[in-house]
Amino acid sequence: MCACSTVDCDYRGPIKVLLFNYGSDVFRYKKGDRIGQLVLVPCVTSYPLQNVETLEETERGEKGFGSTGTGVDRDQEQNEEQKEEEQKEEEEKAEEKEEEKEAEKQGDEEEEEDAQSAKTVSKRASKRAARKKPVSVPQDDPLMASDGSQ
Repeated sequence: MCACSTVDCDYRGPIKVLLFNYGSDVFRYKKGDRIGQLVLVPCVTSYPLQNVETLEETERGEKGFGSTGTGVDRDQEQNEEQKEEEQKEEEEKAEEKEEEKEAEKQGDEEEEEDAQSAKTVSKRASKRAARKKPVSVPQDDPLMASDGSQ
């Protein structure tokens, strides 16, 4: 199988060869083996070319295979963004659960305080009732008759 690649003018890294063994036999190679070819093609530009001692740095730098035009980096970026979004969602859900627990806890505390307050009010009422002197009611008073007859 033969594959061609173009080394763009903004690439600054080493030139590499990708090997893949499609057969079932082990393929061994050693340093110095001829495993690839380099074809130099004239570059046509609308601006004049000039010889330089060293090349300036570029945004691409040493990013190699697939760093332009294949979408590999873009796909990886999208996957990372998706993971970040999922992580944020999980954190938000955890915060919501924590807030719900806190609200539930606060509600339980308020219910306990209300129950405590009711007990306190009941105790106070019982104490007041105990301090009051019994009222003497004549037995023949028709308004206070216990049998309901008036």
